[in-house]
Amino acid sequence: TQAKEIIGHCVDLSLFSSDLWEPALDKFAEATGLEVTLFGADAKAQQGSVHSTPLMKLFNKYGFEPGLFAACARRCLLQSTDRPAVVAEEHGLTVVGTSLVLEGAVVGAAVAGYAFGGFSHVAAVQRWAKSAGVPFESLWNIARQQPPVPRRRLLLHGELLQILGDALLRANHRTRQYEDAVVKLEVRPRRRTSLWRWSRTNCARRLRRSSAGPAF
Repeated sequence: TQAKEIIGHCVDLSLFSSDLWEPALDKFAEATGLEVTLFGADAKAQQGSVHSTPLMKLFNKYGFEPGLFAACARRCLLQSTDRPAVVAEEHGLTVVGTSLVLEGAVVGAAVAGYAFGGFSHVAAVQRWAKSAGVPFESLWNIARQQPPVPRRRLLLHGELLQILGDALLRANHRTRQYEDAVVKLEVRPRRRTSLWRWSRTNCARRLRRSSAGPAF
């Protein structure tokens, strides 16, 4: 519980809204066939890749959400020093996730999916279609064209996502630090100018009073 409180205080959700994320996540999705969603330290989704897989499009179309992404993200957010990739699976669907770290603290998670854990059989896809409320033929067309992803490869995808995510967080954080420094440097000269003008005006008033002499 203590670790969660520390994480919650140090996270800046704006770090996940940078334009740096979108092209990188899209490239990852295109290369792996897995759509990525970013989660903040509160386990709420923040941003995802624009590139959408056929399976994700089908689920979104019919409003089906098995909850695997959020469940995997919560497990990732519990990590501290050890940060292995996390695989979550349900009914043959799998996702892989990783915690995201900035300055030694877990500040979020990235989860990628969906992948099939094994070869799809008609009976299994029929059960998925019924439970998900999606047409069997649509789901079957996707399932038979999408090869299963071995667990080892899925873990490698998770490790790659960790390296990518941590690097983007650091880059975004440095950019924001630089922008803050520039703003402070721009404010200081204005303050100095205002102080100089105030001092000059104040001195001028004193000089006018002293030159006027005492009043009788």
